[in-house]
Amino acid sequence: MIKRLIDILSNPTSASQIQKEFCIKRKKDIECVITKVQKICKRKGWSLKIKPAICKNCGYTFSKREIKIPTQCPRCKSSWIDEPIFWIERK
Repeated sequence: MIKRLIDILSNPTSASQIQKEFCIKRKKDIECVITKVQKICKRKGWSLKIKPAICKNCGYTFSKREIKIPTQCPRCKSSWIDEPIFWIERK
């Protein structure tokens, strides 16, 4: 599963695309799998890049450092969130 995910992440991929591809139900499980991929990337000298989630209502940008799939904006409480995009940059 991890090897296949690494192959998929060679191109920019959203959390919902990962969720559909691997039939993962919970967002916490997606976050856990992506965290494992990040550790593998560090060992291989690659880096996992993250385009952070953005609130479509107020424009709030979530942290780039966290692998988190938000459901609600902390500023305006909207659930209209543009999800994060993940990809692997091989050096």
